[in-house]
Amino acid sequence: MKDTRWLPLAALAVACAGQPEASDESQRTPDPEMRMSTVEELPPRPPYPNARRGLLVTRSAGDYDLEGVWQASAGVCEETGIMEIYAGPAGFGIALLLRMPDGDPVGRYPVIAAAVDLPDPPAALIAVQAFLEQDAYGFQAYDGELELSEFGNRVGGRFTTTLR
Repeated sequence: MKDTRWLPLAALAVACAGQPEASDESQRTPDPEMRMSTVEELPPRPPYPNARRGLLVTRSAGDYDLEGVWQASAGVCEETGIMEIYAGPAGFGIALLLRMPDGDPVGRYPVIAAAVDLPDPPAALIAVQAFLEQDAYGFQAYDGELELSEFGNRVGGRFTTTLR
């Protein structure tokens, strides 16, 4: 069975090349061994960190420390209505993919789990990858909300999500 946790990063790489084709239905089925936590089992979401211009600032709760401050860059593919945001040093990265609606992209985007096809707008996909000396970790967001508050020469906003 194909591991779908890496699809948001793959989607970033091919976003302007066109929509990826679905190869088979098994890619849409989550791994039965991967149990989702119930809401009661999840730690409380931390408050939003203070924003800093040109940087992605994160705060995390739970078993993995994903807190940090990183240079961020954004790009828009006008053909597909996709904005890509990436932040992180070598060996670690946070990728956000926004499927923007027609018109003004400022607003709220539901965070959804990655699928084979690009989601209908508005929607946000979020992925985190970490390559350490002995291990590699990949996480994808499966719920939450992203709020895009500024779009133009600068991009601004905030998000809250649960990663698995």
